[in-house]
Amino acid sequence: MILYNGFVLEKGRVYSQVWKYGYRNFILREAELWKNTISRMKDVSFSEADKNILNQYIELCEMTKEAKQYYQTSFDLIVKLKEEAYIDVLQNSKNSEDETIVDLMEELTSELLNILKIKRVFISNVHKNLIHDIIRSLHNLPRYFFEQNDTASRELILSASRIDFHDALEFSSMNMGKEMKNRYSKYIEI
Repeated sequence: MILYNGFVLEKGRVYSQVWKYGYRNFILREAELWKNTISRMKDVSFSEADKNILNQYIELCEMTKEAKQYYQTSFDLIVKLKEEAYIDVLQNSKNSEDETIVDLMEELTSELLNILKIKRVFISNVHKNLIHDIIRSLHNLPRYFFEQNDTASRELILSASRIDFHDALEFSSMNMGKEMKNRYSKYIEI
């Protein structure tokens, strides 16, 4: 839910947002949170690292009024889940489809972070467009992990439902340009 909410928020904001320093700092911190969350999805046990992710998420939500307003429902739920020592991780049975989606999200997020960490006064339109394409390519991938019986997902994401593996990859590739499709062909041509 952290991933899906973040990707949906930023896929619209990143394209229309004036890229002031505060926004660049925010989206960089948010992308680092996404990267940490994705890396934790490879482990099914709850650990101190998961608590740190929840703390990062809470700090990020409190960083800007807009983020807290957008994330409000999930923010309240995350605080509750943190108290209950709960976090969404993959179910006990990992399979190759799970790993493919996680690996694709991890590579896309790494590419995003590399662009965001470039030290420039201004982000060029080329980079903004690539960032937008990456986030759009990411935004439906977490829906593959939604569970029909997961109360947290149902409370947070009323309009989105689970999608299957092939739909997740298809939706992702539909948001990629030709060069991106070539870079990520090992995932999207399955």
